[in-house]
Amino acid sequence: VFNKMNIENRTNLKPLPRPYTAYNIFFQLEREYILQHDLNVTPKLCAEDVFDCCDKNYEGPALPSRYQGIILRNDWHVPGKAQRNKRQHRASHRRISFIDLSKKVSSSW
Repeated sequence: VFNKMNIENRTNLKPLPRPYTAYNIFFQLEREYILQHDLNVTPKLCAEDVFDCCDKNYEGPALPSRYQGIILRNDWHVPGKAQRNKRQHRASHRRISFIDLSKKVSSSW
């Protein structure tokens, strides 16, 4: 039975975020790999913010062996995470421009 209350609740719901495409996931992993492996950028994360693929809440596939040694945020694989909380402004690594990074990632794709 549809009543006014159910209709109002449905209109207040936000749509679910789209899942990441294969390229989105690859870009995130490859970006971190380039920054950490090639450019020696160390991420500044608290211990509780670091991704652990052995965590019981992680439902995704295992990381490819190339990316096993990189440090990732614990929510790197969650679509729509930017909508939950805005990240504070912080200085970037300034080691590689976004254009050069994109070219390196796309050539690896």
